[in-house]
Amino acid sequence: MTIAAEALAAFHDAAGKDRVIGYCYAPDAARWFALDAGGTACGPDGPFDLAAVFEIHATDGARELRWLQTADGSGRTAVLGDTPQPVPLPPQCRRLAGDVIDVRSTPAGPWATLFAARYGQVDVPVDARPGNRIDIESAEYVTEDTHGNLTVTDTRWIGLRPIGAHHD
Repeated sequence: MTIAAEALAAFHDAAGKDRVIGYCYAPDAARWFALDAGGTACGPDGPFDLAAVFEIHATDGARELRWLQTADGSGRTAVLGDTPQPVPLPPQCRRLAGDVIDVRSTPAGPWATLFAARYGQVDVPVDARPGNRIDIESAEYVTEDTHGNLTVTDTRWIGLRPIGAHHD
C-alpha cells in the first residue's frame, strides 16, 4: 500500500459511515475518486493505483484531508475541520463546467459524467440526474488584521452538490 493510500484509508476509517470523495493529481492526470467500503480510491470504473499521485484532497463533508508528497517520497498530511480561529464564512459555491449527461452507480457510490464543449467529459463522484449542474461547496476562513481588514486565509472543501430541476 502506498503512503497516499495509507493516508486515505486512515481518513476513511475516521469518517465512519460518511462517504469520502476527493480528487488527486499525478504527473499525467488529475482525477476524481470515491472511497469504497474498504477505503480504496475508486474511479467510476473501479479501483486505481495511487503510486504516481503527488497531491490529494478528500472530504467526508465535515473535514478535509490534504496530502502532499514530499521530496523523499513520503508525504505530509493535514486534516482540516472547523476550529475557533480563523472564522469560517458561510459556505461558498463554485460551479463546475458542464452539464450532467450520464449517471451510474458503482460499489463506491454514485457517479455523474459532466460534459462541456470547452473541456470535454469528466466523471465526478456525486448523486445527480441528467441536466443537473454541479457546484463545489467550500468554507472560506478569514482573519482580521489590526486595522479591521479581512483576509481569506484558507478554503476548506466540503463537497459536491447537484443543482437543477431535479435537485434544487
